[in-house]
Order: sequence, then C-alpha cells, then structure tokens
Amino acid sequence: MARLAVDNSDILIPFRLIGPAKRTQCAAAQHKPNLHFNMSAWLPKCFLAFFTHYANTILKHKIQFGFNLLAFTPDRWRKDFEMIGIRDEMEPTTLKDNARRIFKN
Repeated sequence: MARLAVDNSDILIPFRLIGPAKRTQCAAAQHKPNLHFNMSAWLPKCFLAFFTHYANTILKHKIQFGFNLLAFTPDRWRKDFEMIGIRDEMEPTTLKDNARRIFKN
C-alpha cells in the first residue's frame, strides 16, 4: 500500500483495514498523505483497540465513512461510537468533515 501511495502521490487512495497487516496499514497511512481509511463496511464496535486509539489521535483526519455503497448507516455508526470510546468531537470529523476536506481538493 505504501508503494502504491508513493507511485501515485497525486491521487487519493481510500483503503480498508484487512488481513494481518493492520498496524502496518496504520503506519503507512500516518506517513502517506494520500492514504485514507474507508470504514464504511465496518461497524465501530468491530474496531480493534489500537485502531480506536489511532482514530482518536494520530489518524483522526484519515478515517472516513461513506466512500462507497454503505453497508451501515451513519445512525448505526453513532450507536457504536460511545461504546468503543470514540471521542465526541470525532463523530462529525469521521462522518462528514474528513470527506468534505478530501473531496474539496
């Protein structure tokens, strides 16, 4: 993923956390400005603890909901945010602000 981001630095690359390399994917997103997480197919209650930490801090501007056909609605996501410890200010950031910022460019 990191190589793809370097070779195509002029395009936005949304991707999902998959496979055993989840921490590596977070590290790549932290260092590559064009890598962003599309979390539309995941319920927040399924986030791993380290990913919740990243979503609240280091990668807070890299987590988006709704890049493609939604598997879950924003209302369904909101129900899980509190359960897993996503900070209140992250709800609007994740559900709309990050996408607005990205697609504005």
